[in-house]
Amino acid sequence: MTTLQTADMVLDGLVGGGWGLGWEVIRKPVGPAALYSVGTFLHGGARGTLGLVDPDKDMVCLFMMQRTPGPNIDEEIQLFQVMAAAVLD
Repeated sequence: MTTLQTADMVLDGLVGGGWGLGWEVIRKPVGPAALYSVGTFLHGGARGTLGLVDPDKDMVCLFMMQRTPGPNIDEEIQLFQVMAAAVLD
């Protein structure tokens, strides 16, 4: 499920990522994905949830929020990702 299925295709909205079977897979850690290793897989939900696994760092993140999408939702998720990655440094 986490094996990259989209090879080097340029996909709309993904920065350095591709898709496995249901999971986004980081293939080039740039932009917001720069915190993670190649092969990290994640999936976000419509109301602010995020599941993320970075096997190289032995890190599993689960962020659960239920709210109507708004201008700050992406910032809140990115802040969570930065804080989670900082714990390992």
